[in-house]
Amino acid sequence: MSFTVIVKPEELQLIASAAVFIASKYEERSPPLIDDFIYLSQDSFKKEALEEAEREVFRIVNFDLGAPLSYSHLRRYAKACKVDMQGLTLARYILETSLMFYEFVSASESKMAAGAFLLALKMVDEKAQWTPVMHKYSGYSAEEVEPWTWALNHMLHIRKSGGGKYSKQHTVADKYSHEIFFKSSEVPLLADKFRLASPLLSQGPCILYNATIATKKLQNDSLSSIPSHTVHFR
Repeated sequence: MSFTVIVKPEELQLIASAAVFIASKYEERSPPLIDDFIYLSQDSFKKEALEEAEREVFRIVNFDLGAPLSYSHLRRYAKACKVDMQGLTLARYILETSLMFYEFVSASESKMAAGAFLLALKMVDEKAQWTPVMHKYSGYSAEEVEPWTWALNHMLHIRKSGGGKYSKQHTVADKYSHEIFFKSSEVPLLADKFRLASPLLSQGPCILYNATIATKKLQNDSLSSIPSHTVHFR
């Protein structure tokens, strides 16, 4: 269905406030109150107007606010397997480090979380395995997860080497070297299965390719379900 949404210039601040309000509810633990937006806008709109704008934004985007990030999947896996905060923090360190590597930009968020989760478990106990419980809650078999685990392990070795373009990318490692993060970046790495000079995903180029195709298909499916619309400014 195609429709047109007309936004008047005097309503721009209201729409912007509604967008930030929705985003804060989606991402923040303690989202701001409606009164905060009214105060910041110098009473340019009333509470009822913001509530209606919020509902309108939801209708326009068809309630599609995006897919869960790897952190969300990781929390689910850790909770299902009853992993302590130290293990969860180690997995978070691995995921946060991966943000510096362009090779993972099109990777499946859930597979990245699964790979990081298994790697963290193995860094604590090398005998750790992908269990039936993990299979149940992730939907992935050990054969599907392990390539990501070793790719992420190779990534940590590349970052630790500090060579080339990664020589100055130590912010994440410095952050996770603090006691509050259980000194996760100082946990000994597993032996690398690949040469340090090997491309990050050389152990299976089809992995990233398949992830890219799946991601694009998901995006296309999502876009096709959203009614197209045009915004006119007066």
